[in-house]
Amino acid sequence: MVNSPYAYQLALYTADWVALGRAVLRVDWEPAREWTRFTAVRSGRLPATAVDLEAAVAPIWHPRAGEPYVGGFCVAAAFDRCTVEHVFDAGYFAGLAERALETLAKRKGVETLDTAHYITTAYPAPGTASPAARPMFVACETAPDLTLQNGSLDEITARATPDGEATPGDVPVFLPERVLDELAELTGAAGERETGGVLIGHLRRDSARREVFTEVTAQIPARHTEASSTRLTFTAETWTEVRSALALRGRGEVMLGWWHSHPVEAWRKGCQAADGPACQAGAGFLSLDDRALHRAVFPRAYSLALVVSNTGPGRPAFALFGWREGVIARRGFSTLDTTPDECSDRPSPEAVPDRPRHERCRAKRR
Repeated sequence: MVNSPYAYQLALYTADWVALGRAVLRVDWEPAREWTRFTAVRSGRLPATAVDLEAAVAPIWHPRAGEPYVGGFCVAAAFDRCTVEHVFDAGYFAGLAERALETLAKRKGVETLDTAHYITTAYPAPGTASPAARPMFVACETAPDLTLQNGSLDEITARATPDGEATPGDVPVFLPERVLDELAELTGAAGERETGGVLIGHLRRDSARREVFTEVTAQIPARHTEASSTRLTFTAETWTEVRSALALRGRGEVMLGWWHSHPVEAWRKGCQAADGPACQAGAGFLSLDDRALHRAVFPRAYSLALVVSNTGPGRPAFALFGWREGVIARRGFSTLDTTPDECSDRPSPEAVPDRPRHERCRAKRR
């Protein structure tokens, strides 16, 4: 439960600061609470068993404009007499501002609105406790959320290659080459339809470095889906099968996230750049439907979403997304070299100079 004694609004403006209107916000505070929890677990201030914390949200007033203008907000959460806090900036409301502008544009009968500004305000909500009152927390016993297994960040980094831009503060993520190979093959086999699956693995803690990192160990293809060229729906059978596969493997793995493909090459056939979103889309993005699925099914702060874009001949493009400060954002990752146990006769890079590095071991195995 998240207690917020304030109601939030957006004041919307064009790029020239012409007022467009106001929008009352229905803020989803759960990603912020989860990020606060995981940040505390990551730093060692809370145990991994601390889940479903009761939390309170309080606005942080703009340093110059003051109340009611919001410069950010603070989430305070408690577990077993321990209170943790995390401060968020107003960027948390950016997605809500975009949707508010879309609604306003439809109301005005135009496709888009040229805007570059929004201002967040907050007012005491009617019928709530006094905003000045200190929130009351109730500590309760909770079931374990997950186990942070031991691991060496230095050791795994030594056999990894960075991929994408790294953002300070992100939890390091490691994806094996063999898993990316599997996703490339499944994406190619799906042709002009989207396909997908679930990423599984471990969250590990390096006690020496006092850091948490994510190691993807495998992927489970989603065989029970409803797919088209622009949409992929996971059915209930998918989640049943994934849970059964995890139990059968018996390695203590958890669902770390999901992946799905974008048949970009098929989207671009016979269309011009101005014909629609499918033609204009880049290789790596999450649609509104993708983001809704991620929020609903993978709300944990460590949850990942990998997009595999088939843009033409050759290896598809990979784009990884995850939670950052309670907002879904693109992030970097590292590719793990195939271990000797998985490919003892792996050829040297000089032996197959004309193949991408991730294909060399697979080519030898065939």
